[in-house]
Amino acid sequence: MTHRTTLPTNEAVLAALADLRAEAQTTGRQPASLSLARRLGMANTTFRRHFPEIATELSTPPTPSGVTARTGRSEELREQVSTLRAENRDLRDHLELAIANVQRLTLDNHQLRESLEAATRITRIPQGRAAR
Repeated sequence: MTHRTTLPTNEAVLAALADLRAEAQTTGRQPASLSLARRLGMANTTFRRHFPEIATELSTPPTPSGVTARTGRSEELREQVSTLRAENRDLRDHLELAIANVQRLTLDNHQLRESLEAATRITRIPQGRAAR
């Protein structure tokens, strides 16, 4: 058998909601219909059945100012990503140039050593183990 509870007035619900919103300013947590129902001493389903407008209002996302803050943050992140990609591209180009320069210098060094050895008539001793 269920017992009948008296429903709070609309003003009492709105006052409790105002209290929850004031707490939300300090805690940073958005008020929920369950917390409001508990504050009023009601079951969540009973609260939702008798105060659907308030329950719907509580279930909607935060205010648009929060949305614009998130949009601004996402735009900032997009700009950072594009900047990082451009810098990455430049660094890859510089790395390819550095690799090409090292290869060219290696070949120049080899040719200069051969020229020096030929001019001074130096016989090169092979490095590594000789084949037996």
